[in-house]
Amino acid sequence: MPRFIALLPLIAAACWSCSSGSPPSGQSLRALDFAADESRAADASQKPVRPVVPAPRATLLPRNVISPSSPSELPREVPYDVTGPLAASDGMFDVTIAPGEPVISEIEPTPVEAAQVMDAKVGDIDGRAIYASSFFREMEARLTALAETELRKAQRESPRRAYAEALDVWEVEAQKEIDRSLRTLLEDELLRREALASLTPEQRVGFRAFVQRLQRDLYSEAGGSRAEADRRARLEEGKSIDELVRTKEQRELIRYQLGERIYSRIQVSFADIRNEYEKRFDTFNRDPVAHFRLLSISKRNAEALERARRELTSAESFVKLAEDRVNLLAPGVQARPFEGEFSAGSFFAIDELNAAARTLSPGTWAGPIEAETDVTWILLERIERREISLYEAQLSIESGLRDFRGELERKAYVDRLTRQASFDDLDVMGRWLREFSRERFFDSVAESLGVAIPTATPAATPAGSGS
Repeated sequence: MPRFIALLPLIAAACWSCSSGSPPSGQSLRALDFAADESRAADASQKPVRPVVPAPRATLLPRNVISPSSPSELPREVPYDVTGPLAASDGMFDVTIAPGEPVISEIEPTPVEAAQVMDAKVGDIDGRAIYASSFFREMEARLTALAETELRKAQRESPRRAYAEALDVWEVEAQKEIDRSLRTLLEDELLRREALASLTPEQRVGFRAFVQRLQRDLYSEAGGSRAEADRRARLEEGKSIDELVRTKEQRELIRYQLGERIYSRIQVSFADIRNEYEKRFDTFNRDPVAHFRLLSISKRNAEALERARRELTSAESFVKLAEDRVNLLAPGVQARPFEGEFSAGSFFAIDELNAAARTLSPGTWAGPIEAETDVTWILLERIERREISLYEAQLSIESGLRDFRGELERKAYVDRLTRQASFDDLDVMGRWLREFSRERFFDSVAESLGVAIPTATPAATPAGSGS
C-alpha cells in the first residue's frame, strides 16, 4: 500500500504533461511567447483568405459489405461531397448590412390566381376560438349542394341574372343554417363547461375511463387499427377519429348535465295527466270517419256495365272494379266524418246516394243507383272510431308533458348560463360566416358551372384570419 501511494504523484504528473501540451522539459513560458502569438495572429489577419478547396469525394460502402476481400470487390466511387466546417461556413460571415429600404425588382410579379381566404377566426365563445373552416365542416356538403341546385335552376329560368337570383335564395337558407348552428354551438359549449365544473374527482376518473373505453371500442371495431378506425370515421361521420371521440365525449357530458340539472327534477302527476286529457278531449275523441268506395260507370259503356253486374259478388271484387279504368271516379276512395248515429249521417250531396250509404254496414254495398249519365255502386269498407280513453292516452300525455316542461327548463337554464358567459356578438359572427361561405362555397360552384360572378369590393377579413 505505501508503494502505491508513493507512485500517485508520478502518475498524476505524467497525465498532466500529456494532456496539457506543455513545452518540453527544460523550457518555460515567457511573456515574449505570448507577444509572438499576438504578432503572428496580426500577420495572419492581414493575409488574404485562403480559397475554399472542395473536399474530396468519399467512398461509401454498402450496408451489407463489411470488408472487401480483394481490390476487385471495392465499390465504385459514389458522387457525394463531404463538406467540412470551413466550406460549410462560406457565405455566413462575409456579409455587409446597409440601412435603408430593400431593393425591389422592377418586374411586377403576376399572381397565378386571385387571393382567397383559406380560414378566418370569426369570434370567441366562452374562451374558445371559432374558426370558419371547422364551423362549416359538417354543413359544407349541404351548402354546396344547395348552391348547385339554385344556380342550375336560375340558369334555366333567367340566364342573365342567374347569379343574383340564385344568391338571394341561397343566402336566406345559408343564414338560417348558420344561425341555428351558432346557437347550438353556444349552448353545447356552455353545457359542456358546466358539466366539467360539476364533476367530482371520482366522477372525473370514471368519465376518463369511459372515454378511454369508447376509444378502445372504436379501435376494436376497426380490427385494432387506428388508421382503419380513422378511415371509417371520416367515411361515415366526416370526422377524424379524434374529433369523433371528442364529439361523443361532449354529447355525454351535455346529456349528463341536462339529466342532473333539469330532466331528473321534472315531476308529472296523475292530476296533471287528467287535466291535460280533459283540456284536449276533442283531440282524443274525434268524430268517427266512414270509409266508402264508389264505382261509377258511364251509361254509354254497356260492356263495362254488364261486367260490373256480373263480377260484383264480394267486397274484394268491388275494390278491384273500383280501381279499374272503367270507373269514372277511380280509385273511388271517399272518407266522410260524421256526428251521432251512422244511420243519420250526412255523407253525400246526392240524396239517393246518401240514403243508400246510411243503410250500409262495413263490408256491404248498394246499387246500382242510376243518375242522368252514369250508374253508381257504393261500398262501406269500414268505420273508424277515433276515441281514446284516459287509460290509453296517459302514457303519451305524460311523455308530452315531460318533454314540454323539460324544454322550457332547458331554455331557462341555457339563458341563465348565457347571461353569465363571455362571447362575441352572434349576429356579427353570423354575418362574417355568411360572407365566408359565399366566397368559399357559392362562388366556387358558380365558377365551376360557368356562371358570371359580378365584381365587387371584397369584404373585410375579421381579426385573426389567415390566408
